[in-house]
Amino acid sequence: EDELGWVHYFAGSHSLYVNEQHFRAHHEMVSQGIIANLPTDTGVVIDYGCGDTINAKCVAAHCQTLILVEASENLRERLRQRYKDQPNIRILSPEECWALSHQSVHVIIIHSVLQYLRWEDTGQLIGQLRNLIKPQGSILLGDIIPPERSIFQDISSLLTFAWQKRFFIAGLLGLVSTFFSKYRALRKQYGLTRYSAQDIHHLARKNGLFTRALKRNI
Repeated sequence: EDELGWVHYFAGSHSLYVNEQHFRAHHEMVSQGIIANLPTDTGVVIDYGCGDTINAKCVAAHCQTLILVEASENLRERLRQRYKDQPNIRILSPEECWALSHQSVHVIIIHSVLQYLRWEDTGQLIGQLRNLIKPQGSILLGDIIPPERSIFQDISSLLTFAWQKRFFIAGLLGLVSTFFSKYRALRKQYGLTRYSAQDIHHLARKNGLFTRALKRNI
């Protein structure tokens, strides 16, 4: 039930991005981070919980097939229209994702997803995705919130990014908007799940995976 609360939120119009410039800059940064961590000659890549991604073409250019997995039917339809002329991009629901052949995927990306899942659901998700990756494949995790992360660090990150991308004033106004937004209400109601590095190592080992920390969050 709490997971669906987040799914419905991200499927509709929301104020998580302060303006269009923020929205586009964020997606460009994420896609560049993903591409930087893809191995060469990558075959099938899954972006699990891709959201309203607008830079999938950039990622798809670095693999044979990019599968965008999204829980919201509204977002899936939007993605189908956006990438209808891109032959190597597929749009699937989570249920359709589980029907893929075992050990058929090279890389699975889970970026900015795990904080919206309960701990037990995260363990189950990692286990299910583990069955899809090839023996030498990998699961790439991004935007994991550690237990010690404070709201002041979140604010600092946003304003630093806003200054670099030249929407600082909009960033300040966006903080005020977020304070009164549905996002804050949902975050207060459901919370965000936090994971230490040890937590991630434990989840990985439990599912027969080993971990390697990236130098930089994608």
